[in-house]
Amino acid sequence: QSLQEFGKLIASIEDERDKMEGKKKFDKQTRAFCQSLEKFLNLKTKATDNVLQEADAALQMERKHFQQASMEYVLMLQEVQERKKFEFIEILLGFMYAWLTFYHQGHEVAQEFKPYMTELQVKLQKTRDNYETTRTEAETLMNKMLEKPNIEPTTNKNYTRQGYLFLMEKSRCFVFICYDLDYKDMRFFY
Repeated sequence: QSLQEFGKLIASIEDERDKMEGKKKFDKQTRAFCQSLEKFLNLKTKATDNVLQEADAALQMERKHFQQASMEYVLMLQEVQERKKFEFIEILLGFMYAWLTFYHQGHEVAQEFKPYMTELQVKLQKTRDNYETTRTEAETLMNKMLEKPNIEPTTNKNYTRQGYLFLMEKSRCFVFICYDLDYKDMRFFY
């Protein structure tokens, strides 16, 4: 297929070259006809019949060549104009088919993934619900802690606090310090 596209490109370049040569031929014939016409008009009225006949014959021949080149150039321009019309429509139609194919394939892929997307949507909703539940529980616990801030671990033996006090980073090693209130013990984890 790429070879076909390359062939089309080469053919279009050759067409452009032919058009340029047609334009050059037309310009050359126009110059030649205008020069012949000027020579004919500059002839003196006292010129001999032979000179006038030769000039007239040369002018007629140049006019014939000029008309031939003019008609060929007009025909080439007309072909270019007509070719532009259908080439534009072909390009537009190809674009529309590619566009429709793209969206059709996208629709088919969407249909294939619809069950996975539905499952993901259900999981997302469950995660959102869990977030709301966890948030509500955390707020409730925070409010309880704020209402009774003076609970001492020594008065209530079932009450323990533990957790990470801070995280310290050194190069690629992490150091965790954990303080356990029950045993009044501090542990380091590397």
